[in-house]
Amino acid sequence: MKVFIDTAPFIYMAEEHPVYAERTKKFIAAAFANQDSLITSIITLMEFSVKPERDIIKPNR
Repeated sequence: MKVFIDTAPFIYMAEEHPVYAERTKKFIAAAFANQDSLITSIITLMEFSVKPERDIIKPNR
């Protein structure tokens, strides 16, 4: 089965959200165990890269 994942779950994991990070990890692990195809959009890649790109341009000091 193909499963679409939007931006938010990736951000939950990256930011270690206290509730949703672990739920997201379990969801993704279950999808891999079921041999599902996980897909996202180019928009997700763009949204997810905003903070890292910002940190490269103007690092926090």
